[in-house]
Amino acid sequence: MPARGEIPGLKKRKAKDGFTTWRWVASQVSRQTKGFKPRTRFLWRGLDEPAPAELKIIEQECALLNSNLLAWKANGTAPKAKMIVLGQIYFIADDAGFVKIGFSTNVHDQLATLQIGSASNLRVIGLMTASIRMEAELKHRFRALRIRGEWHRPDKLLLDFIKYEAQLPEAA
Repeated sequence: MPARGEIPGLKKRKAKDGFTTWRWVASQVSRQTKGFKPRTRFLWRGLDEPAPAELKIIEQECALLNSNLLAWKANGTAPKAKMIVLGQIYFIADDAGFVKIGFSTNVHDQLATLQIGSASNLRVIGLMTASIRMEAELKHRFRALRIRGEWHRPDKLLLDFIKYEAQLPEAA
């Protein structure tokens, strides 16, 4: 858990029900935020502390919001901030070995939907807790392996990334 003030803009609030809500608050970074949007941004809510992977995403989102605020203060404009969506990046392989990179908040339902439209047997070979922005970064990183849509060739580079960076799905 980060110490108080370690992540600029982060504010935590414990509710009576035991849940803690983490938000980024512009005025925690600078008092001169009149006119800056967003004023606050919801980041996380839970009973315990966020998992290390979620904490890393929270830190990245705070850094992005802080840089947007600084850009706004410098020239009056800032990149439009997108809503933070946390979920899982999944890596699904078909019988031929091709790998689909996608994002979902419910991977089980997503796999079932994909399986309906596929003649080949699909299986989840890796999962990562991340934001939708990270999915776009991964697709860009592996763009040379793309064959169609979100499907990629099973190159050693991609398979090693999945092996070392993604978690294996829990056996159902």
